[in-house]
Amino acid sequence: MKSKLSKSKKKLIDKLVRIANPRMWHEHKDNNLSTYIQLTNDIATDIIGWDSPGKCYQYIETSGRAIDDNIRHLESIDLDTVMATLICIHREQYWSDYHDTITPRIDSGQVQKLTLRLVKLLGVNSKNGGNMSNIHYFPRYSQKENMVTNSTLLLFSRLYNNSTDKFRRFINAIIEESGLMLDTIVQFKQQYKIAGGTTPDGVIEQESFKVVIETKLYGHQSIAQIKGHLSAFENEDKKVFLWINKDPITPAYHQDILDAINNSGKKDIGFASTTFKEICSNFRDVIEVFDVEMNALIEDYEAFCNESGLIENIDSRIRVVLTGHTYDQNLQYSMYYQPQDRGYQSTKYIGLYRNKKVNAIGEITCIVDAHYDINNNKCVIDEIIEGQPPADFETTIADTYTESHAKYGYLLTDLRRYFFVDGYSKTEFIKNTKGAIMGTRYIDLSEINGYSKSMGAKDIAQLLNGKIWDV
Repeated sequence: MKSKLSKSKKKLIDKLVRIANPRMWHEHKDNNLSTYIQLTNDIATDIIGWDSPGKCYQYIETSGRAIDDNIRHLESIDLDTVMATLICIHREQYWSDYHDTITPRIDSGQVQKLTLRLVKLLGVNSKNGGNMSNIHYFPRYSQKENMVTNSTLLLFSRLYNNSTDKFRRFINAIIEESGLMLDTIVQFKQQYKIAGGTTPDGVIEQESFKVVIETKLYGHQSIAQIKGHLSAFENEDKKVFLWINKDPITPAYHQDILDAINNSGKKDIGFASTTFKEICSNFRDVIEVFDVEMNALIEDYEAFCNESGLIENIDSRIRVVLTGHTYDQNLQYSMYYQPQDRGYQSTKYIGLYRNKKVNAIGEITCIVDAHYDINNNKCVIDEIIEGQPPADFETTIADTYTESHAKYGYLLTDLRRYFFVDGYSKTEFIKNTKGAIMGTRYIDLSEINGYSKSMGAKDIAQLLNGKIWDV
C-alpha cells in the first residue's frame, strides 16, 4: 500500500513509532499506555480503513503465540495483519494473566519492529525511524582522523545521553589499563556536612576528570605530538590520556608514551590504549538486546569502521541470520535471501540460526539482487553485486520465489537480495542464554580458540560444533 497521507495522519504514525522506542516509552510510561491504545485504534480506522478496531480478529487469533508467530515472520505479513498484531498486543491483557501486556513487548523491541513494518507497508518516510536501513548515524565521505574522532565522540556522547550508568561502565572498561576509575554520574546530596563544619541543605557535584584522546589511523607515531597533548591537562582530579588505533599498541611505543608522561612532570596522568574493535565490543557489553536505538547506533558505527578499514576482520566474521521455516530451503538451494533494503555488514561467511543454535555455515560466493515478474512468471536479475553466480542461479531464484509464496505466504512482489554460498556445512554452535537472538548478530572467529585463517567453512563448522555461544 503506497498512500499519500495527510499531515495529521502522518503525525499519528510518527507518534506511534516514537513511543515504541523503549527509552521514550519508559519516560512517560503511564501516559503512553493509554496513548498506544488510542493511536493503534485511530490508525486502524482512519488510515487502514477498518470500520472498527475489532476487525483485528479477522486477521489474528486471540493468543500470545499468534502475536509471537507474526513477529517472527514479520517480513512476510501484510498490512492488515501488522495492524491486527499491534492492536492485539494491548488486547492481550484480556486473555492473559498480565495487567500490562504492552511494556514487555516494547522492551524486547517487538513493537518497534512492528511499527517500522507498518511504516514500510504504508510507504511513509517516518521522521522517527521509517526506512531505518538507509539511515547512517556516521558519515561515510571521509576517513580523515578528525572525522573518525568526531564519529567516535558522537558514539560516546549518544551512549552518555542514553544512560549515564552505561556510559560509566563503558568508559571505565576502555580506560581500565590506566588504573583509574571515573565516576561520570552527577551526585545529589542532602544535609551534606562539609570540611568547615557547616551543613548546607543540598549539594550537586560531579567528580572532576578529563580524558584526552589521540586517534591514529595509519600507525603514525609522534612522541613530540603526544608531549604537546599533555598540556591539555590542568587541575582535574583524574586525568587519562587515551590512544585509539586500528591495531593494538606495540609494547615499545606503549613504554615510550609512559616515559613521556613520567618526564612531563605530570605523573598523575593515567594512560590507556584501545582499538576501534575493542570500542565496539565494550559498547555492546553494556547495552541490552532490547535497546533498539543503541543497537542500531553501534551497528552503524561498526559498519563505518569496517568500511573505513578501521576493523580488518571481514574474512574472519560470520553474519548470523535468523531462519525459521525457510531453513530447509536455504540448505537445499545453498543460499539465503533478505529484503534488498535491509542493511548488513560485509562478511565472508553466513550462519543460519534457529532453535537457539547456529546450525549451518557457508562461505558467500555471490550476491545478487532480483525481483519476480508476476506477469511473465519469471525472475528478473536487477544486479550482480559481487562474485560469479552459479550456473542455475536464475532458476533457483524463481523457484524460491514461488515456493516461499506457496508455502509461507511471502509476497511475490518482494525485492530480494540473494547470498549464494558454496554449500552449507552443518554445525551446532549453541546459544546458552535466554531468548532468541534479536536480529542479526556477528561472530568474530579470531576470538575463538583454535581458529586459523587457513580454515574454510567446513573446518569452521567443525571447530564451532558443540561450543557455547555466550551472547
